Amino acid sequence: AAMPHPDPRELATANVGSNIRPRSATRDIRSSQTGGGWHLGKHTQHGSDAQFTQMGITGDFIRVFPARAEFRNTEPNVTHVLTVTVVNRSDHSKRIRFVPPKTKEFTLHQIPSIAVAPGLEMTADLEYYSESDKDFFDEVTVLCESDRITIPVYAYAPRAELHFDGYCLFGSVAPSQMTIRYVDVVNRGTKAADFRFISKQDMPFLVEPMSGRLGPADSDDCFLRLKVSFAGEDLGVQRSVLEVEVNGAIIGNVLDISALVVRQQFEIVAPDGTGRLDKLNFGTVYVGEERQETVLLINDGPDETDYKFVIPKPDTAETGDPPMYSAEPPEGKIAPFEQLSVVVKYHPPRFEVAKGFKSKVDVLSQREEHEVMVLVTNPDESQSTQLKLSGRAVFPAVTFSDHELYFANTQTGKNTELQLVIKNHHDELPVTFRSTRVAHFRCRPASGRLLPLQSTQVIVSFMPNQLGRHKNTFTFEILGASGQPVGRASVMVSGTCDKDGPKKKLMGGTAATDETFKPDFNFQAPDALAKQTAKGTFVRMKHWVKHAPEVNENTAKYTMDASKMAAVDANKQVYGDFLKQQYELRNEIHTLAEGREFALGVEGGVQCGDPREDPDYSKPATELGLFGMPIGAYPPGVGLREPRLVLPPANEPLYLKHRPGEAPAVIKPKNRVIDEDRLLTTKFKPYPTTAREKKECQAFLNARQILQLGVNPSSMDFGSVCVHADVKKCFAVSNDTDQPVHVAVDTHGNDILAKSTPHAQVIPAGSTAGFDIVLYMEAEQLYDTHFTYTVNGHHAFVVPVRALAVPVMLSLSKHKINFTFPGHSYQPTVSEIISVINPGNNPADFRIENQSPNFTASPASGTVDAMGSEEVILTYNPGQTQKHEHQMKVTVVGGSAMALSLTGEVDEGVIQCKSKTVDFGPIAAGLSARKNITLANTGGAPTVFYVDLAEMRAKCPGLSLTPDKGLLMAGETLQLVATVRSERALRIDGPLMVNVRGGKPVKVNIKADIQIPVVELKTDELDFGAAYLGAMATRSLVIANVSQIPAIFTLDLRKFPEFTVAVPDDLEFEEEEDAAPKTPAHHEQSSNSDMHEPEGPRVRFRIPPAAEGRLEMTYQPVALAQHTYELPLSLQGMPTGSVKALRRAVVAEAIKPRMLMSSAAVDFNKRVVVSANMKSFTYTQDVTLTNCDDKPMTVDCKMKGQAVDQGILRLEQVVSNQQLPVSKSITLRIHFVPRSDSDYRAKLAICLDGVTDKPYFSIEIKGSGVFPSLGFDRREVILPVVPTGQATSTTFYVINYGYDNLDLKYQLPPESSAVPLQISFPQGMMIGVVKTHLPVEVSFVSKKSVSFSAKIDFLDGNGNVYSIPVVGTTDSCTLSVFPFLTIHKDSYHLDHKPGKPAMLQQTSEVKEPYLSPEGQILLDGGTDPAEVKRRTSQANSSFLSECAVLTKKESVQAFLEWGNLNMFRQPVVRFPEDLLETKGRPLIEVIESSTGKTVPGQSRKAAGNKREEAQQLLGMYSEMLTFLKSYGALVNTVVPEYLLPFESFQRLYMDGKASGGGGMLEEQRPWYEAYYSLVNGATWMMLLYQTVRLFVLNRLTPKLLKSLPGVNHKYLPAHFVYQGSNCYSSAEVVLLQWLTYHHSQCSPNDKIVVSNFDADLHDCRVFASVLMSHVPSTKKALVNLRKTDTAKGLVENAAILHSALQSLGLDFCPSAQDLATAPARDMLLFCVYLFNTMPGFIPKATVLFEGRLNDAVQKHIELSNPSNKPLIYTVRIDGTPEFRCNETLRLGPRDKALFPITVAHTARAAAEAQIFFIGERTTGGSAGITMVFNLRSEVKTYRRSDTIVRAGRLYEAVSIDIPVKNPATDTEKEMTLSVLDLTQQAVAAAPAGQQKGGR
Repeated sequence: AAMPHPDPRELATANVGSNIRPRSATRDIRSSQTGGGWHLGKHTQHGSDAQFTQMGITGDFIRVFPARAEFRNTEPNVTHVLTVTVVNRSDHSKRIRFVPPKTKEFTLHQIPSIAVAPGLEMTADLEYYSESDKDFFDEVTVLCESDRITIPVYAYAPRAELHFDGYCLFGSVAPSQMTIRYVDVVNRGTKAADFRFISKQDMPFLVEPMSGRLGPADSDDCFLRLKVSFAGEDLGVQRSVLEVEVNGAIIGNVLDISALVVRQQFEIVAPDGTGRLDKLNFGTVYVGEERQETVLLINDGPDETDYKFVIPKPDTAETGDPPMYSAEPPEGKIAPFEQLSVVVKYHPPRFEVAKGFKSKVDVLSQREEHEVMVLVTNPDESQSTQLKLSGRAVFPAVTFSDHELYFANTQTGKNTELQLVIKNHHDELPVTFRSTRVAHFRCRPASGRLLPLQSTQVIVSFMPNQLGRHKNTFTFEILGASGQPVGRASVMVSGTCDKDGPKKKLMGGTAATDETFKPDFNFQAPDALAKQTAKGTFVRMKHWVKHAPEVNENTAKYTMDASKMAAVDANKQVYGDFLKQQYELRNEIHTLAEGREFALGVEGGVQCGDPREDPDYSKPATELGLFGMPIGAYPPGVGLREPRLVLPPANEPLYLKHRPGEAPAVIKPKNRVIDEDRLLTTKFKPYPTTAREKKECQAFLNARQILQLGVNPSSMDFGSVCVHADVKKCFAVSNDTDQPVHVAVDTHGNDILAKSTPHAQVIPAGSTAGFDIVLYMEAEQLYDTHFTYTVNGHHAFVVPVRALAVPVMLSLSKHKINFTFPGHSYQPTVSEIISVINPGNNPADFRIENQSPNFTASPASGTVDAMGSEEVILTYNPGQTQKHEHQMKVTVVGGSAMALSLTGEVDEGVIQCKSKTVDFGPIAAGLSARKNITLANTGGAPTVFYVDLAEMRAKCPGLSLTPDKGLLMAGETLQLVATVRSERALRIDGPLMVNVRGGKPVKVNIKADIQIPVVELKTDELDFGAAYLGAMATRSLVIANVSQIPAIFTLDLRKFPEFTVAVPDDLEFEEEEDAAPKTPAHHEQSSNSDMHEPEGPRVRFRIPPAAEGRLEMTYQPVALAQHTYELPLSLQGMPTGSVKALRRAVVAEAIKPRMLMSSAAVDFNKRVVVSANMKSFTYTQDVTLTNCDDKPMTVDCKMKGQAVDQGILRLEQVVSNQQLPVSKSITLRIHFVPRSDSDYRAKLAICLDGVTDKPYFSIEIKGSGVFPSLGFDRREVILPVVPTGQATSTTFYVINYGYDNLDLKYQLPPESSAVPLQISFPQGMMIGVVKTHLPVEVSFVSKKSVSFSAKIDFLDGNGNVYSIPVVGTTDSCTLSVFPFLTIHKDSYHLDHKPGKPAMLQQTSEVKEPYLSPEGQILLDGGTDPAEVKRRTSQANSSFLSECAVLTKKESVQAFLEWGNLNMFRQPVVRFPEDLLETKGRPLIEVIESSTGKTVPGQSRKAAGNKREEAQQLLGMYSEMLTFLKSYGALVNTVVPEYLLPFESFQRLYMDGKASGGGGMLEEQRPWYEAYYSLVNGATWMMLLYQTVRLFVLNRLTPKLLKSLPGVNHKYLPAHFVYQGSNCYSSAEVVLLQWLTYHHSQCSPNDKIVVSNFDADLHDCRVFASVLMSHVPSTKKALVNLRKTDTAKGLVENAAILHSALQSLGLDFCPSAQDLATAPARDMLLFCVYLFNTMPGFIPKATVLFEGRLNDAVQKHIELSNPSNKPLIYTVRIDGTPEFRCNETLRLGPRDKALFPITVAHTARAAAEAQIFFIGERTTGGSAGITMVFNLRSEVKTYRRSDTIVRAGRLYEAVSIDIPVKNPATDTEKEMTLSVLDLTQQAVAAAPAGQQKGGR
């Protein structure tokens, strides 16, 4: 088959072709030194005049470009020139010399110069000239002091270059099978190639052609496709190697052709791997059972083939017997070399015995051997294999001793038993029996298992529960060895009960034993039935005899006596006997021959007609002999005559009887209205089961009954149906008769209706049954068929079926997709979604084929519902290459295939790592080690890198990388922080692969040795001995670390709350990383915290290398108990108890003391220092001692310690030898008088009964002295950000710590003149013991935009200063004041008068807001005490409320979408996580790109631990804010520490280890624990908005507005004033004026002045005016927008606008809901986007075409990219369809391109359109500017579509038919026909001599 030939230009590489422009006789190649380098070798690429490598050669002092000079495709007698550049890279001036080439063909032109200054360059021109067409080589040497750099120089003559795949592999092929392969050969050289393939031996392959000629590169004949055919006969490897001769010379490339010929056959093997199977024995099986075995069918061949199991019947089988063996699956397809599991089943059919097992014992005991030979073959029987199957089928042989059991008369409540013997006569297989349950009888056991030749006894009990005769049948089901039923037997039981017996006693109770529940059997005697009296008729006693009625004068009227009732009963009996006799007589008549003749309508019977055709006939005429039926010897007519009704003549035939000569009327069921498209799920049984149902379902129906049936539909029209699709409709039959009917559907073997189910149903009376009529068609044609449904097997009716089979038609939403990575994507792949659309009314299956490693589809196959669509995700993975083209095939089952063209392109990524190996060395388990990995982008394009985390964890466990993905601009470097941490011993030595999108990955070898330190526990035992309740016992724990790495220990005493441990400061261990990140949440105190079980401490400590550590462990019992447990000390990286050196037992016992103490320790905590003049003031605490012994005691108490000696701690009175009676108490008062800010400790020794050398109790007393101080309820005061001119205020509290009474003084900051802060004290300035919290109100107002940070100092009487920072901002910008205006929107009104600035006027009191527990902003919490307390105690409540507004989810998401398109180079998706994890890198890049300067404070040194890292981060953020302030940013409200992650903030300020006074008071901790996450997010949002205000919004100036495309400054509305507004900046006024201008231009009658960014814009009419003003073609879609203020109307307008924005290809399109409801801040960002984007839609020029009717004309637009980054455009034409172009355009850095546009006229009318070049954002860059051009074409010339020649006679009319076709497929066209006389033109063009003789 002929293969399609692609365009040779597509096959040749993009580098083919010359970029050299000859100038006169000299070719100057200096301007082409921006190309890529060429490489010599097997795959050398030629085609350009000169090439050089991008990288130069660098020496110690100089750098030389290029590193290699090449002259390609040289021509004789033509001069070629290139430039050599030398740069002085040293710090001093250098003299540079050149050593020219020695070959005469090369000449170096260089002007000698003096020394070259540092950083400057010098050049030299290298010239090549030759008179011959040869290759030359030489070199140029550059000298500079010690540098000697040699540049190789090459000159190549034009040559032919053949490129092809050197290997043609056929793979495995079957013998004699023709296989074809194709080899593409392309000439990439500039010289034509005459080639010939040479074979030195006979080859089995056929190559066509063996020789030929290929043109030079870029020509139409530079490509050829070779056809290689092979049809081998011999098994084995076939190979041939062909040499290639080009232009008479053998080249190095060869064509290696190989194939492997293998056989094609089937094999059957065992699944357990034991080898091939020739036979399969199933053993002995009961008939009716099934046994199966699994085998493997192997296709031992290279081709897929069909297979089929052919299983014959055994020789003993008879005709009609079911098969004994089967295979599953019996047939199918098997892939090459596939192993397919096949289940082979042996299932001999079950033998049904009509009369039980007893009479068929001999038959059932027979055995049958079944042996067959199975053949597995393919359709053409060229491959086959055999498998012998054998098995033995046996019949179950089970006998019962009796099949009828008769029980003697038994009273109710009693029981009688008989024995039944069941025996298994089979000698091989066991059986299982199981009996049913019947009333009044019981079988025990009800089931059991009988081994071969085993018998058992079954006891059958008769236990009547009511009087009468009882007869029933036990059914015994016989089960085989596998539990499948193989037989059934029945035993009839009968018994009589004619007397009531005693009631049954309930068994059980507390005294019941096993004997109580033992059955009481009463076996029937053999002669019990013989002794029983003669069988009598059971007569139930009449009720009036059993209960005689009472008859008296009152009841005689209504009641009969017994005799009267007996007489009435006797009369009824006589009448009943009469009816019985008559019934028997009629039944006797039925048996007469005459009656049968009448029923059949044969001769000799009564002439009543055929009863089957009589609608009134329902039964034979046996009812009371009314039809003159002959009875016995009576002649006909003796009985009653048939009555005949005389009816008047009718005008129409009766439906029951028809007139003679007329066709009989057809009675059909009525039509019912039932939805045929809704299937009825309930199905009835297919056949009648009971005798009554069988009789009723075989009866003839009369006309009335037939009319009581209903069907729907009477005819079925499926309409247009796709082929290969199952279409179902419901055929419903309703039965309204009083008896069931049997309805069967017969499709007459029609294939298209073969899937219809069910085939028959028994429809009960009053029910409706549904038949699923399934239509399946394989060919496209009109089907007109039918099916028949039959009622009760007698009445048949036909239902026509009609359908039109059409092909399956699917369509794709896109047929061509060009994959480009969005600028915010760091992913290795990019995906596009297409829709597979099914316009038909049937489901359709599709399959996507020809996928590649670079392009994949998910799902690859599926089903599209009728009138629906299915989404398919196409994914492009560039891998390590940059450009890909591929075509997928979408196969439609039953339809035509579709092609899907895919292209993808990505910039080449080149990233290098400065260090190839990172060695962390030895690390202790549990500790972290960090190192930096520096990546550098050495390529010329922005490059995305990413790390596969799963692969990294697998190869380098314990390693984490930050960041794990990112973007590197060209020439940029980035430091990755690699952290190694593991909780166990681990050795890491593996590669870290940093993947590069579109480039080769970077490999960094990671080495680390995580070790478990060697430790010793020098404390032999921890025996606390016996300790009294309330006392304390302390033991030392000494641990030695003898290794050279630190050791981390964990002592977990949480299960032992009576034990505590004290860790010295030098052993404390700081957790560097937590298992889960700490994230604060809104904190509420738990009301039941005291109900938790007490826990002991869990401490972690660190012992340095080669050091010892000592810990103090204390036991203080609180309950009488003994403790013996293993010390829960574990080493980091090892499980608890696994280190033997740390295993110690802890022993302690609590005993009852003789004395009880009120407290075991006395702690005064922190107390204010008592001055020397306050001699009488002390702090006291009491300790009560109680005698709990049974005898009196003497008590001695004494305090010891340095604090006691100094008089700091003392007892109020000395207790010495004081008597303490039983159960009495004494109180000890301890005084504490601190004199300085120090810690004080003492011991209180309590001795009993004069024993003073060993105290009975020792109480620790401690306290600390602090000087009086002042504190605050917050770390800083943050004032609300308000509009300029508005006052902002807040209230904070000064807290007294120790002052008795203090007249507070304060001092405002020195810059208060510039920052007019005001401070007031609502409750005075006196603070003391009574008033510990003093409110202070601070306020600020400014008429200019300002942001400040200052400190307010508070002074005490001793000159101590306590400062609190105050920050505030006032601004006239929506981005700054929006939170304040949102909270207080009801307190302000916007006043915008013509010619005056917009001003916010306060209309009501501004209340201070606060946050509710649910996070809602409240302004007035009412008088509830809890709310009042919350409102007054919430620190910085106004700031928290503004934070809640700033972090609103919808606004944050809107900003991120806008920022990722307009600001961030690295996308921010998760907020604020992405900013925190990257340390604010996306924002820093924005600042640096906007200012052109590097943000200071960025440290490239890896931090040693988490605390140091947090300090570095805080310093960087502080420097960044200072940098922004220098550019005028109002960021004083942005507190730098609030930008930190919570973990870092906690380490620096909340863990009590902050240095330099950076910690916080205990009262301030709950605030940060509750609200830090809110404050952190809001602080980042404030910083982002200020960055937008500074670098984006401020660029919008009035001057820019006047020069903006699409704006005529003469018509700008004069309503606006740029300066003086307290709520809008000048840039915002520019935006409002721009919006108003465009709305007035599009809607001059709508006198609207846009004065805000929310209410005036929510109806989207202003936005629509902006779009229509810039893109007039959108007017048709947007003209329907109407003025509205309803929520529904706003959303409808917004939906129309959103659709228009998407049609323009704008990448930032808020949703309709956002456009209708978004706040002013979000709408402002959208307005900025439109302001910067929409001017690009103003057409830049008009491209005029001179169209040609019925022909195509092409023009080009030249586009250039002046930037150093690639640009990607999406191209769209809006207008008439005559214009066509490509959908995408890519411009490389500083590249130019000619973009072709084609116009093809099919009508004379002029064509107009607009072409849009919409820039797409590239990775690491910004989107190109949108460009629009007008297109206009007018028909100037014509091309004849056809020439019609007709011959005619003079003066005779000739008719000419001109075919006219409408080029439009969806609209009607009005055609105009005009006739032009071309005779004069022809005459004018003819020579003069011919005009005279013409006719």
